[in-house]
Amino acid sequence: MKEQILTVAVMGLGNRGQTFAALLDGYQNVRVTADAEPRDFQRDAIGDKLGIPGNHRFHDWHEIVALPERIAEAVIITLQDALHGEAACAFAERGYQIFLEKPMSPTWTECKEIAVAAEKNHISLTICHELRYTRYFQALKKLLD
Repeated sequence: MKEQILTVAVMGLGNRGQTFAALLDGYQNVRVTADAEPRDFQRDAIGDKLGIPGNHRFHDWHEIVALPERIAEAVIITLQDALHGEAACAFAERGYQIFLEKPMSPTWTECKEIAVAAEKNHISLTICHELRYTRYFQALKKLLD
């Protein structure tokens, strides 16, 4: 039986986007197939490291949403917080599975819109709150408990 490969596009290559892309690179059954980042040097450095073809490296996430075909099965959204709502809703409408860095959005209205878009399009929406597992927060929780 042939192993299935999950394809992922990373939107935003700041610290979180780079971290997630590097983590995914360690898995044999996951491929980062596209990225979007306005800083050319950052986009190309990650693209070169992960072997992302030049025509799958985008300046802006809107370019990926506008493509006639999906470029990946899933998307990781690590854009600036104010862009989360628009991006998550747009990718949900296109049928991408979404891994969204916290916060979902700075506004309650956009949080609801994201949830509705995910449900309407029958996609998986995962919100990342990874810092709760760091030593600092574990120690803080222990003190509070």
